[in-house]
Amino acid sequence: MKITEFCSVWLTVKKRSLSPTTEQSYADALQRVILPFFGDMEIEKITSLDVEMFIAALYGQNLASETIRRYLAIFRSMMSKAVALGLIDGNPAAHGKIESIRREERFFDVLDEMGLLRLLAALDSVELRWKVYVLFALDTGARRGECVGLQWKDIQGREVWIRRSGYKLTGKPKATKDPKGRRSRKVYVAARTAELLGALRREQKKNCLKVGKSWKDSFFVFGDFGEMLHPSSPTSWFDKFLKRHNLPKIRLHDLRHTSATQLLLHGVDLRTVSGRLGHADLEVTQRYLHFMADADKDAAEKVELFLYQNKKMV
Repeated sequence: MKITEFCSVWLTVKKRSLSPTTEQSYADALQRVILPFFGDMEIEKITSLDVEMFIAALYGQNLASETIRRYLAIFRSMMSKAVALGLIDGNPAAHGKIESIRREERFFDVLDEMGLLRLLAALDSVELRWKVYVLFALDTGARRGECVGLQWKDIQGREVWIRRSGYKLTGKPKATKDPKGRRSRKVYVAARTAELLGALRREQKKNCLKVGKSWKDSFFVFGDFGEMLHPSSPTSWFDKFLKRHNLPKIRLHDLRHTSATQLLLHGVDLRTVSGRLGHADLEVTQRYLHFMADADKDAAEKVELFLYQNKKMV
């Protein structure tokens, strides 16, 4: 059997455990990267050397190590299923059979205290919906899809349940899926965030009344007349907002990173931060700890000032 034939079999079986967006990303990886290299090969004739050449070809395209690791993981999963089905005796892409791909340190931007203050000040001049969206994202660290998929029935006072994530696949209508990791989570928001959510709810009810539409608690919090926002709309709005107010250029997703680092800097423990963000384990959350080291370095500079510099005054 050729890899071309086996791909469709594998994806049909694998899709049962995948979210729609992950299934789409796997299908894209197969068509754009894996099949052009392995497609005409017989599955039982693929060797670890072939896999090494595949990796070398990806490096030759100047792809990031994490991207290559992702493509390799997809191919390794395919070969693992082929072994389980008895099509091949061993996985040519198995760990230990090929050279490991080094991990690159992942960097992301967060707003410092001054940048955060400037952003918050600029929010006073925007539409209520977007003001609440940004503050909710900073408060909870929720992902874009989770914010888009939030419904009013998920909110009771300061208690918010993250139960779904909005997404849009090419050529298909907007839809929702389970949050990442397929686990719902409960977070508490600041009292002021809850007040602003209440104000947004009243505004939406008022707008519905104007057009003769009944308001329902199943309406999406940040949508128009109950409809879910297009998942790319917040990103588009945020980019324009930053440019218009001459604010530091960051990604919308960096609001999530900013939320996590601010919580840690203000003494919230790692496990609580991990739970608020919906991380699968603490290891993911630990990547924020280098910001704590930076803060500690700044603290040492302040110690220098009050402990030693004042000697000159004695």
